[in-house]
Amino acid sequence: MKKYFILFGLVWSILLAGCHCTSQKALPGIVYSADGVPINYNVYGSGDTALVFIHGWSCDSRYWSRQVDYYAKKYLVVTLDLAGHGHSGLNRKAYTMAAYGADVQEELDGVMQAFEADFMKGIKGFVGTMFVADTDPKLRQWILDDVACAPDFVAKESLKEFFGLYVQGKAHEVFEAVRIPVYCINTDLWPTNSEANQRHMTGYELIIMPGLGHFPMLEAPDKFNPTLDKVLEKALRTPAG
Repeated sequence: MKKYFILFGLVWSILLAGCHCTSQKALPGIVYSADGVPINYNVYGSGDTALVFIHGWSCDSRYWSRQVDYYAKKYLVVTLDLAGHGHSGLNRKAYTMAAYGADVQEELDGVMQAFEADFMKGIKGFVGTMFVADTDPKLRQWILDDVACAPDFVAKESLKEFFGLYVQGKAHEVFEAVRIPVYCINTDLWPTNSEANQRHMTGYELIIMPGLGHFPMLEAPDKFNPTLDKVLEKALRTPAG
């Protein structure tokens, strides 16, 4: 049986899968999701273990650019753009967490409406709260501009569903089918409810990186990568469930 681990951050995820694949350079590809959306992905490196880096809301695979070269030296690395993001298709009827999960599954097997005119301006202000005071100004501006360029209807529908789950008290249902260890690399920008997460996730473990904002993989890759190294070492020693 293949061995899988899922590591969740605030808006990012890494799927760790056992496989026997080799790729010496970046290999781009396209697979189609269950609802016919083309999903863009790239493969780097080689190894018996594949690390699949999955971006978060209104981002794309470029947000893992500072991890690709680092991890491709030891692992087979896969990055992908979820439907409605990056170079993947926009022809989805409903942008939901379940559909995004299906995108990832399709990629692994193969390796509402428009916004109000000023919505993204508000989102840019919201994302502006995700940084600490000493965040590199150029990086901060790049993220703000990049998020503001995300497809309006994709960002709005995804965010609506995301917060809707919390309002309805159903956010935990996303994790009901997850029966594998979960490692959360987070920062102390906002508090993390570890006790609640432990009630709904199997083998949940929180790793805090202090003094950083919402995008530690971009803000401080020299700290983030070694932290992820330690998580991977532990995950690879954990017996399959």
